[in-house]
Amino acid sequence: MYCKKVVRLIAGSPYNSHTKQLFIELGILKIAQIKQLQINEFMHRYTYNTLPSSHANFYSLASDIHSHNTRILASYRSEFARTNTRKFSIRCVGPEEWNRIPQDLRSISNLKLFKHQLRIWIIHQND
Repeated sequence: MYCKKVVRLIAGSPYNSHTKQLFIELGILKIAQIKQLQINEFMHRYTYNTLPSSHANFYSLASDIHSHNTRILASYRSEFARTNTRKFSIRCVGPEEWNRIPQDLRSISNLKLFKHQLRIWIIHQND
């Protein structure tokens, strides 16, 4: 992949060296990590009401469905998806990604700080 070649070039590493540690050292996100960052940014904006009003009732919380005290009350409920088109849409992927990140990250209300902390968490997630 060209992305790995560029990272090796930036780091001055040989053409056949492993890139996992280079991505971490340089603080560069891979394509899947960029996707994860953007989905969670969307979910943060939804949670803190900074999206346009057309997204007002896009998701439902688990607390809307379950009234008893559980640890997932602050989590978003995932939507059912019969087709891949729906399964990979923001409506289905958003709650899954948002519920995957730690609660202390989700509680950061400042978007800039959230994105910074999320980026650090994503980079070090698979060390």
